[in-house]
Amino acid sequence: MPFFSVIIPLYNKEGQIKTTLQHVLSQNFVDFEIIIVNDDSTDKSLEIVQSFSDDRITIFSQENQGASSARNFAIKMAKGKYMALLDADDVWYPNHLEEHYKSISMFPEGDLFCNAYALKLSKSHIENASYTIKKRNEPHIIKDYFKASTIHPIG
Repeated sequence: MPFFSVIIPLYNKEGQIKTTLQHVLSQNFVDFEIIIVNDDSTDKSLEIVQSFSDDRITIFSQENQGASSARNFAIKMAKGKYMALLDADDVWYPNHLEEHYKSISMFPEGDLFCNAYALKLSKSHIENASYTIKKRNEPHIIKDYFKASTIHPIG
């Protein structure tokens, strides 16, 4: 059983999915599977995903029902202990899953885990998200999600 199931709904992201998958496959923490649900893409997204040769990748296809339906289907098919949700046009830093693993190890009673992130506002402008919490450089429990997310929602 993999520790994480990386869940990626896919719909018409031929310009981004290759980079997204490369970032997942480049994680420092390697105990994961990747479940991609093609939501009836009409571009070359599915072909790009199928060009990857990695036993951790499983691809399903469904008629177009939207990202939530694709995510829910992937979660039903997942074998991992924890789900790691990722959009097909987002990327992770190489330590993303490793940091989640550390947080889970430190706080096994937790139900939801998240990392700080950056917002790519244009090709040349990346901005770190802002939060109303004081601790930012170490894993910790957030007691009030809504209060902590008033500037940029965490997730």
